[in-house]
Amino acid sequence: VKGNEEISWVLDRRAIRRIYTTSTESSVFRAIGMLTWNAVEKMYHGVWFDNRAKTGPVTMKGEWFPESNTMEFTVETRGEDGSPIRYKVVERFVDEKRRVATTFLTTGGTVVKRMEVEYARSIPCPSKVRAILDPDIVGITK
Repeated sequence: VKGNEEISWVLDRRAIRRIYTTSTESSVFRAIGMLTWNAVEKMYHGVWFDNRAKTGPVTMKGEWFPESNTMEFTVETRGEDGSPIRYKVVERFVDEKRRVATTFLTTGGTVVKRMEVEYARSIPCPSKVRAILDPDIVGITK
């Protein structure tokens, strides 16, 4: 499946907005997410809304690891019966043009790989990955 994702700074560079769309022959998936730095917890916090969820938004908390160019998120949503569903998402920035996002379902002590997506930039990134995600560089108050 191919899709498009638009990432941009919003709210005076206090948040990152991600708009995502994919389509197949039979359906279209649309989503919008926001990600911001929480200086108290020293973590990124986010919320994700899409056109398929029946139980509300997905919430996430994440950390940036500059030594490996990796974001790791703990993602939570609810099943149709209201039970919590948890994922771990690892986004590895391969270089300035590509990143790989791997999603793992976590149930109790079990971790199962569910999906892996490779993203390729269609236009050059105006700033380095580290400059976008590292609070020290972008001047986000810690």
